[in-house]
Amino acid sequence: MTGASNRKRSVGECLGNVAVKNRKCGAVNQVANTLAVLLAALAWSACGSDEAAQSTVIHLAAGFKPEVLPAGPWRSAAEGGPKLELRPDRDGGVWVSARLPKSAFRGTPFPGVVRVRYPLPPVGAPSSGESRSRLTTAGGTVWNPVPIARGVEHAEPGSYVLARRNLYAVVDPDSPPDSEDWRFDVFVDRGREVDGRWRLTMPRYSGDGLPVWPGESQSVECKLPANSSLRFATTAFNSNEDADNPIGRARFKVLLDGELLFEHEQVIHDQPQAAAHVLELPPEARKSARFTFEVEGPACISAVLAPNVGPAKIERDSRADIVLFLADTFRADNMRVYGGDGLTPNLDQLASESLVFERAWSPSPWTLPSQSSMLSGLYPHQHGVTQPMHSLGEDVQTLAERMRSAGYRTGAVTGGGYISPAFGLDQGFEWFDQSWTRWDVEVTAQGVQDFLAGEDGRPTFLFIQTYRAHGPYLEQAGDEGQLELDQAWLDVDARYQAASEGWLDGEPMSEELREVVGDMRVMYGSAVSALDRGFGVLRAQLEASGHWEGSWLLFTSDHGEAFGEHQNYGHGKGVWEELTRVPLMLRGPDLTPGSIAHSASLVDLPATIAGIGGVAPAPRWGGQSLLELDGDRPAYFFDCSLGGREFTAGAVEGAFKFQLDDKPGALEAGRLRSAHNLEIDPLERKDIGTELNAEQVDRLCLRLLELRTELYAAAHPLLAEDTHAAMDALGYTGEEPSDL
Repeated sequence: MTGASNRKRSVGECLGNVAVKNRKCGAVNQVANTLAVLLAALAWSACGSDEAAQSTVIHLAAGFKPEVLPAGPWRSAAEGGPKLELRPDRDGGVWVSARLPKSAFRGTPFPGVVRVRYPLPPVGAPSSGESRSRLTTAGGTVWNPVPIARGVEHAEPGSYVLARRNLYAVVDPDSPPDSEDWRFDVFVDRGREVDGRWRLTMPRYSGDGLPVWPGESQSVECKLPANSSLRFATTAFNSNEDADNPIGRARFKVLLDGELLFEHEQVIHDQPQAAAHVLELPPEARKSARFTFEVEGPACISAVLAPNVGPAKIERDSRADIVLFLADTFRADNMRVYGGDGLTPNLDQLASESLVFERAWSPSPWTLPSQSSMLSGLYPHQHGVTQPMHSLGEDVQTLAERMRSAGYRTGAVTGGGYISPAFGLDQGFEWFDQSWTRWDVEVTAQGVQDFLAGEDGRPTFLFIQTYRAHGPYLEQAGDEGQLELDQAWLDVDARYQAASEGWLDGEPMSEELREVVGDMRVMYGSAVSALDRGFGVLRAQLEASGHWEGSWLLFTSDHGEAFGEHQNYGHGKGVWEELTRVPLMLRGPDLTPGSIAHSASLVDLPATIAGIGGVAPAPRWGGQSLLELDGDRPAYFFDCSLGGREFTAGAVEGAFKFQLDDKPGALEAGRLRSAHNLEIDPLERKDIGTELNAEQVDRLCLRLLELRTELYAAAHPLLAEDTHAAMDALGYTGEEPSDL
């Protein structure tokens, strides 16, 4: 290993003064935090106080509950567009109904299939369990909704599919609909209370917020300290919007005790955008102040995001900002410090400034269980998310929830798909921005900028996740803005499908397949280089905004990618090194760069990040702070069978690693599939199962059995159209893609 330092160091050496501070600061921080609580209580009193009461920020979403929208007509989405009606649901959501004349439908390349742009997408779901959308004719004929994965070309007459902002209906030419007008109803969730704050889940943004739709107003009352500012963001969305012919603008207004403070016009986007605002309020204090938010304009889903009142002059909290950057599907050996060949100059520079963990593993070789573990401090079976259609349960205490409760401002900017509210990974983030245009580094950078624009003096915990290196890989350099698949990828994927059939069943790799996989590796390298350039852009952004120097940054990945090793391509199948070995680098103030040979796991990250922020770990977290390592430990992993094979588990201790079936009988008996000495066989080519110490195997298998104990039950997600489309493009749906 080269590039991190001239010699390996112990953790204590690399920490320097940091370790001393961490050991001594517990009692001091407790006293300081108590004083902060008292001072904040004297100076500021919110309608809903911050959980830890450690900041002078009043969260307007705390204690808020929206006014119920009246039933009846709603303004049309466009001149001459469909007439909309609102019908409140008993759970607080709203059914939006549109009359769709048959003349509005257009033909498609599929016989008997017609389409129309629908006004609003379904958001959330009614608690009754009924469908989130309904299509009926005036005569009462009810049409059958079909999942997008099946594709409308396979649907029966009398069915419909919501895809790409269009409603596709399958009409029986021998039995046409019984009326000229069709009625389309969608359920739109207006949010719910979570941990005392009103929380929104929208097509792109989730987190603290107030639903404010055109034609309504929402009000919040609270005490107003002197010399304050109001910070918030606005967004407006409508799926009937056409980029070449926008439906219009939403006009946002803010009133303070009835007096107009602010007006802002914002284009209603098909892809939601956020606009950040900071309003300096009148300097005098008020015992009771009433903020009123209003929206005017065409029908759309509009909201006020993360509204809070804080000091006009920001005084930064003494605690450091923390950024967690995760590059999805990023092999450790992409980087020079892990044996790579120069694809990542920006990340190589980061390695030279960081504490590099040479031996870091993911607890699972695919995205959902791995990142669920990274954010919960639990192994896959413990948090329950082991299958593609599982989501993290609300009773799991996540890292973000812990940081927010301690007074951190928590935000996430992700590529969507699995890293979305549908799978429970937004828990604890008061600002969660998911955009499934995952190849566009500019979208990620803009999302980071939008979050940072709301800075209010609290320390920041920011999670950034990108699929930039995930397949399908984009080949050209400088293609950050390209969202369509390259024809080159389509061609090479077709070649792979044709050449890999026998190989996947155990036959030797043919020369043709070897060439195809080599081409895929080259394309992957191009995507890795593009990710590295994107990281350079984000680093410059953090430096310019003052969130780099004096801050902590942790860089890692959730899993690797196989290119022919062990009869394998892609990820999710097995716990081999090319799939579970990940980069892990930590940069921070007073942290001496170097390399650490002790084993590390993504399960350790919650305890590490919480420790940096002076936050106590959750009682059930299973990892250990990487800043407190005093020796090597075993690492454990579970593949959770994304590839449809038998579950596989594994463990590594020192140089020795083994794999076996992930089931109680095999674990209790210690029946190994394979074992390797990674020191002399890092590519895992020579099985040494008979050379392992039986006591060692028994001890590690016992621990694997313990880690299979379910502590929490997984929930089951309801996927929005965009989330399903993102997962389909990433290859996670397990369905043949629709031609739509």
